This record gives sequence, structure tokens and C-alpha cells, in this order.
Amino acid sequence: MSPAIHLSVKDELDKMVIEMMKGGYISIKKADQILDIFAPMEFPVVNISTGTFSPIASSSKADVSSPLPRTSTEVDKPLCDDTNKMLRTLLKSVSELSTKIDKILFLCERLAMSVIDRRTEEMDSDTIHFPLRTHEELRSLEAALENQKYRDHFVARLCNLMCENTRKSAKACLQYLLSPELANTYTLHGTRSKFGISKYKFYSTVQSALCSHFRSASCPEKEIIHAMAAASQAFLHDARDKVHKRGWRSKERLASQALSDVTNIINDTSTST
Repeated sequence: MSPAIHLSVKDELDKMVIEMMKGGYISIKKADQILDIFAPMEFPVVNISTGTFSPIASSSKADVSSPLPRTSTEVDKPLCDDTNKMLRTLLKSVSELSTKIDKILFLCERLAMSVIDRRTEEMDSDTIHFPLRTHEELRSLEAALENQKYRDHFVARLCNLMCENTRKSAKACLQYLLSPELANTYTLHGTRSKFGISKYKFYSTVQSALCSHFRSASCPEKEIIHAMAAASQAFLHDARDKVHKRGWRSKERLASQALSDVTNIINDTSTST
């Protein structure tokens, strides 16, 4: 067993703060705040071979440097007094340490949250291109809408698409957001084989934007929600028609190209003979 036991976490704290500064998670000012909270604290060191204690932290006024009685002939009362004094001082130091660690954990949690918010705010809105064509792009939009700054920018775009008619405005927004190929994989409320767009955040955001834009005494929110649902049904129906029509035209074009290739081969053969 080592003759001395020393309890200190200051070195580990310094390392942690330096790493956080290198990673750009905290500024120098924040680092200073952490180090100020976690003031240097020295714990008593007991030397087992001599039975003596080192001085406690400079902030403590307790005197625990006197040697422990070594023989049974010495009076027990000073031993008890020294031991109790040492224990009280140690408990006080542990309590202070616990309080400071709680403050550090709270501060680190706030710093982590601020880093996440900063990274989200730095998201470039131009990285999401409309109309969306894949489910991955739709998931990226859903994640971006969690950020208030991006959501405000998104709503401003939608408002520029709106006209005087609620239903036409809703359909224009959906046409701007979703390509026919992507819209064809959804229904309004969902089925066993398809998801419903009404369950997505972008849908509720469009609906909220419509309510803010059109709501009045003559146009209550209930009517706007109904118009949004009707426009969504019409949009999804048109998307299915476009996809199916493109598929038919594609097959027709392939057949026409094949016939043209055969005709060219026959003409080339006739010319060569």
C-alpha cells in the first residue's frame, strides 16, 4: 500500500477544459468560468507510516497537521479530537467538491446544448432543394424544421407561393415541396402500404402558415384545415396521374425507338446488297 493517499481531480479537469477548447466547444471565457467554479482544492494526505496529516486546503482554518498519538499510554481525548476534526474537515471538503462538480455538470450540459443549437443554426437552407425527390431529402427537411430559424425561413418561402384562394395556395405549396414521384409514394392519412403526409412536420407547417395567412372572421381555421385536406387529395391524385402517364410514354417511346432501329437495320441491309 502506498504511504500516502491524495485525492485531487484538478488535473483531470484542466485536461477536459483544454480538450473542449481545442474542439471549439467552449470559448476562453467559458473555460475561465469553469475553472473559477472549480477552485483549486487540496485534500488531506495521510501518511500511514508516521500517522501524520498534511495541511488541508488554504481556505480551511482547521489544524490537522499535529501527529497522531502512537502509544496506548497517551491520552485518548486528543486523538479523538484530532480524528473528529479531520473527519469534519474532510466531509466539508467532499461536500464542497460535490457542489462544484454539480455546477460543472450543469454548465457542461448547457454548453453541449448550445453547441447543438449552434450547429443547427449554421445549417445552410440552400442545401435542401425543392421539390424533394427522395425519402432521404424529406427526412432532412423534417430534421431542419426542428430549428426555429430554418422554420421561419421555410414559412416565408411558403407565403410567397400563396394567392387569394386557400385551396390553390395549399396545392401550390405542396407542388413546390414534393415531386410527383415522391408524392406518389404517399397518401393523405396513410394506408397499410403507404405513409400519410398529414403525419409529417412539413404538412403541419404548411397548414399553420395557411391559417396564419387566411384566418379571419369570414374564414375560420376549420375551413382552412378542410381546404388543406381537399387540396392535398387533389395534389396526390394529380401526382399519381403524372407518374402513370410518364410511365406509359416511356414504354411507348421505347417501342418506337426499337421499331426505328429495326427499320434502319433493314434499310442498311438493302443498301449493301
